[in-house]
Amino acid sequence: MSNPVSINTRTAPAAASTDTSISSTQRAKMQLNVSILQESASISLQSENDPLALVYQSAINSINEHLQAEFGPDAIQNAAGQDNSPEGTAGRIVSLSTAFFWGVPAAAS
Repeated sequence: MSNPVSINTRTAPAAASTDTSISSTQRAKMQLNVSILQESASISLQSENDPLALVYQSAINSINEHLQAEFGPDAIQNAAGQDNSPEGTAGRIVSLSTAFFWGVPAAAS
């Protein structure tokens, strides 16, 4: 379970405008940290608060790259489009089983 993150949308901390002891490099680091937090929040919102959405997408892309030579582009999406009903699964099992028995390659369904 993740904890919600509160982000201050100002580009610089409130004390930075009145405190002259902050160097320009420290101010730049603070602004960079704020921008990183803002970007992280927007990515989190875009993934619909699903913390593993980016991991899933990365895995799908990697698997598609490895399967592209044998099954063409978007192999996972194409496989997901097949008939996964009990009848469709049974048909594939029977087709592959009879292909072994008869020695004839099964037709792709």
